[in-house]
Amino acid sequence: MKRNYKIKPDMTVLEVLKENRKCEDVFKKYDKKIGKCVCCEFLFTPLNHFAGKFDLDLQKLIEELETYAMGIKEKTN
Repeated sequence: MKRNYKIKPDMTVLEVLKENRKCEDVFKKYDKKIGKCVCCEFLFTPLNHFAGKFDLDLQKLIEELETYAMGIKEKTN
């Protein structure tokens, strides 16, 4: 049974990964968007600060992370 997983904007990248390692795939996708390794350089950064720094859609980022955390692969666009 899958647990109900809720990612909050004030969670750090590390906290998200600690709860669900599958979310690393989402962060790797963002590596390409920002030109830096998210897991290398922003591990202790809250998601809301990370999104703000790179002008990313925080809600979309959280939705993608929750999708992976629940074990549902994101559809490729």
